[in-house]
Amino acid sequence: MIALAELHKLIHMMNKPEKRFFKLMCATETVKIDTAVRLFDLVEKTKDNEDIYFITDQDNLADLSAGNLDLLYQLILKSQRSFYSETIGHFSMNDELSNLKILFEKAQYRQCRKMIRSLKDEALRHEKFNYLLEITDLEKDLLKTEANHPDFAALHKELVELITPLWLVMFTECEKSLMQR
Repeated sequence: MIALAELHKLIHMMNKPEKRFFKLMCATETVKIDTAVRLFDLVEKTKDNEDIYFITDQDNLADLSAGNLDLLYQLILKSQRSFYSETIGHFSMNDELSNLKILFEKAQYRQCRKMIRSLKDEALRHEKFNYLLEITDLEKDLLKTEANHPDFAALHKELVELITPLWLVMFTECEKSLMQR
């Protein structure tokens, strides 16, 4: 559960495009969220020195129940995730990994192979090595599934080629930090 004061701070920290996106997202929601949107509007209009409880008591439609506060908080976080999903790299990478897993479950192996190649390139380009390990694990599962007798030699060689430079970089950085001490 979130306190009303914290919710007030969160709403007032949002910029105009974020607030507009929140309202647009709420308009597309299928669940009944009218009270949460009404509460958002009231909290948005209050100033820092005003008593939020007094203002919401004057409005008959504003319901400060814990459920409505939590619903509003969850809706705000959901809208923020959606608003920033394209600009934050790991959001898009997580989405692509989810898509890859869905394709794998639907036995779309040719498409999985294409997607694995592009995801590996993207992970290397942005130095997202933890994703690279997950992609390689999915590729191993794909190899097991695709053929009766999968050839893991090529995958092993590729892994060694990818990981060896990483270990060298990590070792060099550790050595530099030890030498500086």
